[in-house]
Amino acid sequence: MNSKVKYDSWSITVDDLSYACDKWASALFFLGNGHAGIRNHLPLSSGLGLTERGIFIEGVFEYIRRGITDMVNLPDPFDLKLSAGGTILTSCSQLSLCSRSLDLRKGILTTVLAFGGREFRIEQFASHHDRNIAGIRVSTAAFPDVSIEDSFCADVANMPVSDDQKTSNEEVITLIKDASVSCEKDGIMSLSFSTVCGTHSFTFTKKNRDYICDGTLIHESLVSFCGGDLSCADYEEERDKSAETLSSLWQRRDILLEGASISLQCALRFNIFQLIQNAPSCDISIGARGLTHGRYKGCYFWDTDVFLLPYYLLADRSVAEHLARYRIRNLDAARRVSASLNTRGARYPWMASLDGSEQCESWDTGKCEMHISADVAWALSRYDAAFDLAEDERRAIAEVYAETARFWLSRFTYSSERDCYDLIFVKGPDEYCGVTSNNAYTNHMAILNVRLALKACDEGLIRLEDGEREKFSDFILKVRRPYSDRLGTILEDDNYLNLEDVDLSVLKGSDKPLYWTYDYDTLQRLRVLKQPDVLLLYLMQPSLFTVQEAERAWDEYEARCAHDSTLSWPLHALIAYKLGKEEEAWKYLYKSLFLDLENLMQNTHSEGLHIGAMGASLEAVLYGMLGHAFSCDEKVGTSPQLPDDVSHVSYCFLEKGEFRRRRV
Repeated sequence: MNSKVKYDSWSITVDDLSYACDKWASALFFLGNGHAGIRNHLPLSSGLGLTERGIFIEGVFEYIRRGITDMVNLPDPFDLKLSAGGTILTSCSQLSLCSRSLDLRKGILTTVLAFGGREFRIEQFASHHDRNIAGIRVSTAAFPDVSIEDSFCADVANMPVSDDQKTSNEEVITLIKDASVSCEKDGIMSLSFSTVCGTHSFTFTKKNRDYICDGTLIHESLVSFCGGDLSCADYEEERDKSAETLSSLWQRRDILLEGASISLQCALRFNIFQLIQNAPSCDISIGARGLTHGRYKGCYFWDTDVFLLPYYLLADRSVAEHLARYRIRNLDAARRVSASLNTRGARYPWMASLDGSEQCESWDTGKCEMHISADVAWALSRYDAAFDLAEDERRAIAEVYAETARFWLSRFTYSSERDCYDLIFVKGPDEYCGVTSNNAYTNHMAILNVRLALKACDEGLIRLEDGEREKFSDFILKVRRPYSDRLGTILEDDNYLNLEDVDLSVLKGSDKPLYWTYDYDTLQRLRVLKQPDVLLLYLMQPSLFTVQEAERAWDEYEARCAHDSTLSWPLHALIAYKLGKEEEAWKYLYKSLFLDLENLMQNTHSEGLHIGAMGASLEAVLYGMLGHAFSCDEKVGTSPQLPDDVSHVSYCFLEKGEFRRRRV
């Protein structure tokens, strides 16, 4: 691998000047604790644009227009101004040295800069002990011509990203108002501000301390994102408490690939570290980029329910509870979405904001990619199966099953001529298929959703309306289930075999997504997949497939997948593991683990870290490499084997609320 990164077992380092100054590095060296996130730009003072600082707090959204919100880019509490030889650092072109190193075990980022003949060492952390605290320490030789200044910067703005992935980001919107700084004694200062519509008000407090020790000028700064009292706070004490808390998390989360290369072991830990850094502290969800970037307006997608929740079910019950309860809490919002579409029950939005409202502004995706409602029901069923939940929570989950089932019955079209239910104007997980009829993944997930509602009724958790049981049962029997005798497996949708058969290797010569060179109008007419669809259905409901049908599905759909979603590589790894295809599984898993570390799809710099893909990668490890069942359905295929360069795996996992240690 021609790597941009130097790997150690517990750290990553970038010391090439051009790479270390790149926006990709700002995303790679993100620091967060689930409550607050800091996209780590270099201290270029006036050289930074309004949208480049990237400070986010969980659940902080504001309206950018009627009904549409964005995750607010908040004021930067560490606005450093470094000066050497009478020159202020404003541009990377002034640097003769830039090295950045992230300690994954302690959660400490160290940056070394040299300009004007002087060297500065910057240490940063976001506390895992007190999630409202973050800190920074700058040290340099105490020469008369060097200085360190540190203040707040409220001159920040959002750049909302269009739902159309091909649209360039140009619109800049200020979402902060009434920012004012006040200074108190003993180096304490405060920044008070609100968001433009008054949805949120904040006070950041900050404690600065400057001193000289053994010829070294040291600047220390602590910030509280909730306006906490920092008068007695000590930088080293807060840093060390954070490192100790993170260390205790690692004792339960680490996965040791004994015999693996250092880079592979480090990449696996990097993925785990990011799921620690982006785990929410309250009953909200995780956006597609977590707290690392405002991509997709910071919204919550099906990624979280299907690709993150299964990891947290094993790794951290409290986070799994937050994710599940976010969906339960927003059932009323899902009802409102369904009503706006003239359907019954509850329809979960494709892009959800904090209040559960629909944020997607495109018809084909926002209205037609509806499988998310069944995905939510599936995820809640996994959550219910994993833990001994209180009866009131099980009843709340059952209500979600019933209301989403009612949506499906009202969204499908019954054909009396053929005595079946069709789903028309639907887009499946593939997305390149366009708007079609009877996407197999969506239809089968809808059936599962309705089955869950009937099961909950049988268990006495909910009461159905008069005649509803019969309607649900009839629906399950008569839903169209696309299948191809020619392919010998489940067919993606009614239109799949009508699409133009093309050679994918001719269309695509790199990992750059096809949608950058081919319009969606073209792509939806080609037999090319963006990401798994029928193969994803195999993961979600393996009992729908015989071993032979699963193999044939792989032969047909894997060869046609362009992998233009970051979710595609880890999902194919997990699918291959389930089918006993160890060589293919390892190829895909290796690539998925290094996705952001090596910027393989050339979008980490502009979009932040791909948290959903990281969750899917860890699923591939825990549920594939280690052979755990992905769902409660019977496992199909042979047991996977470990890669040749891995002798065995040590890991911790969560079972019924308790951590256990096992060795494979």
